[in-house]
Amino acid sequence: MSAKFKAFVTRLHGAVRAERPNEERIQEVYQESEDVAKEFNNDPWPKAEEVSALVQGDRVFLLLYTEMAFQAFFKNKNMKATMEDRVGSWQNYSALFTALIQDEAGDAMTEAARAHGAEVMITGKWAFDIIYEFVYQFQEACQYRASALQSAINESELQTVLEHKDVWTVDKVFNFLHQLVKVSKVREVLEVASLSKGSAEGEGGGAGAVPLVTYPSKLHYLLGYFALVGLNRLECLLGDFQNALSVAEPVMEESRSVHAGAGLLLSSSIIAQVSLHYHIGLSYLMIRKYHEAIKTFVSVLDVYFKYMESVKQQQRAQQQQQQQQQGQPVQPPPKNADDLAAGKLVDKVAAMLLIVHHLCPGQHIPENIRGHLTGEKMKDKLRHVQSGDVDEIVTLFVVSAPKFISPATDYDAAASSMGVGGQVGTGRGGSGGRTGTYGGLQRIVFAEEVRQMLELRKLRDYLRLYSTIGLEKLSAFTGQEPENIRRELVQYKHKLLQLEASTGSSAQQSLDFHYYLDGDMVHVDAGEHENRQEVSKHFQHEIRKLENLARTLRK
Repeated sequence: MSAKFKAFVTRLHGAVRAERPNEERIQEVYQESEDVAKEFNNDPWPKAEEVSALVQGDRVFLLLYTEMAFQAFFKNKNMKATMEDRVGSWQNYSALFTALIQDEAGDAMTEAARAHGAEVMITGKWAFDIIYEFVYQFQEACQYRASALQSAINESELQTVLEHKDVWTVDKVFNFLHQLVKVSKVREVLEVASLSKGSAEGEGGGAGAVPLVTYPSKLHYLLGYFALVGLNRLECLLGDFQNALSVAEPVMEESRSVHAGAGLLLSSSIIAQVSLHYHIGLSYLMIRKYHEAIKTFVSVLDVYFKYMESVKQQQRAQQQQQQQQQGQPVQPPPKNADDLAAGKLVDKVAAMLLIVHHLCPGQHIPENIRGHLTGEKMKDKLRHVQSGDVDEIVTLFVVSAPKFISPATDYDAAASSMGVGGQVGTGRGGSGGRTGTYGGLQRIVFAEEVRQMLELRKLRDYLRLYSTIGLEKLSAFTGQEPENIRRELVQYKHKLLQLEASTGSSAQQSLDFHYYLDGDMVHVDAGEHENRQEVSKHFQHEIRKLENLARTLRK
């Protein structure tokens, strides 16, 4: 253990146990873990027992430290995780979460604060990393377990898998996350915040009538808040898209109630914002709420582009300052791990937006995002979508979707097969990712939906050319029987009649024009439903461009 590493652990402990905690200071020291990880490129971090003396045996901190150590281990491409490593990480998460869940009143945290000088404090970014990694390791454990039981592996490793059937199980993972939400009282806190806002905006401002909700500790609240985000991701990975939307509603309601995300705990991490909106948008896509999916994807892309612009401005200002001090050009700093991860996820968001906008065209997309979707970086993905080929679109979806998982595992078949030619029982569950059975099921469901929507889109393209058109004429264009076309016209209306997330009860038509049947004649009314706002914004955008050009020429 180097002196540099000892100093890092000591600084981090001092920051989280400070009598007057400074979140910027905590985040600054926590961020050093990226550089610390480079010191252990081929080795795991020292165990908690080895650093215990540096932090006076602070149990809560040591659990947080061990979580960081396992997180660095699983991210290290030079290290190969075994089942024992996964068991060790699970046991640490269990100890950390159980300590918080059992301390519902916060008494243990208060006692620990007296022993170590102050209550333990972490940042929102740190809390998100803990929950995000917890769900990731569950996902990875399911895939590893399925792979271990379905292929020829080392028999001792298989034996370890079979001996630890009770770790990383879906019921326990769900239970921990739901219990963190419960004891943290995060739902109640967010509900009160929403009521307070509503009261303050009402006549006379009745905010004083809203009862206050207290939570056991700040650590409880932060982990409970991001447990909602983790549950959203977990439900999405398991294919329960309706529940994924439901569990994230308190956080999304907070997002809708605060303009541009100002002051949101969610905004403490760009990867948290992108991840939540990515999984919510995907959930909307999979339950065929295309309009809501488009709005969600557009919203997070806008947030990300604004964030990156602010980062670039800060970097330019720092470069100019350093150049003035040093008198020579300075290279911009490399992107941090969060920005890189968010950038990769944003590419998937953009691909999903291309897909859903092709399935449900006519929805408004701002000019800056439209420019990104049609830019050089996206040209191959755009070609896949515009091909109109089901396989091409589904291939892009598979690449851009998460690795869906099934936690079901046939241990009995694996146990009965041990020692027979080194082959392990096939097992029925546990998706190995995109090629696994559950990922394949999601692919099949999506492919069928794409096939239907592309057929219906052909009708849309014909209808947009006419104000009235007979079923016989449409039949001649499409090669289908008139009665089949009649059914498809009704089906198209039905598919795109969706509940708005903001109202919850008001059904809105996602189709960008209106049509109705009168006998065998289809009447199309495009003018009434044209998106005048989009046309207006287009002209405003062009006017601003010309005004900027005129100002430049005058200079």
